Amino acid sequence: MCFKYKLHCSVLYALLALAVVCYLPVVIQDAVTYREVVLAQHACCGFVPESRIERPVTYALVDEWTQPIWKENAVKTERWLTSDGIVNGQTKFWRLLERHPLELIPE
Repeated sequence: MCFKYKLHCSVLYALLALAVVCYLPVVIQDAVTYREVVLAQHACCGFVPESRIERPVTYALVDEWTQPIWKENAVKTERWLTSDGIVNGQTKFWRLLERHPLELIPE
C-alpha cells in the first residue's frame, strides 16, 4: 500500500518520528520523577495528574490504585476525591479525581 503512495507514507513516517521525538522528553522526565519518589525512604506522596499522557511511566509502574475516597483539603475549603498509588506496599503517589467547594455554613 505504501509503494503506491510513497510520498504520503514518507510524510506519515516523518510525522510519526516527530511525535515520538517530541514526546520522549515527557517520558524521560516522568521516569526520573517516578524513580525519585519511589526511592525516597519516607516521602509521601508524588501528585499524579489524571491524564495518562502526562505521566505514562508512573501509570505503567504503579502496582495498584486504591478505591477513591472523599477527603477535605488542609484548609477545609474543598472536598477532594482522591486515590492513592501503591508501590511495593507503600503509598507513593496520589491522584485528584474530583474537587468540590465546601458550602459555607451560616452562623
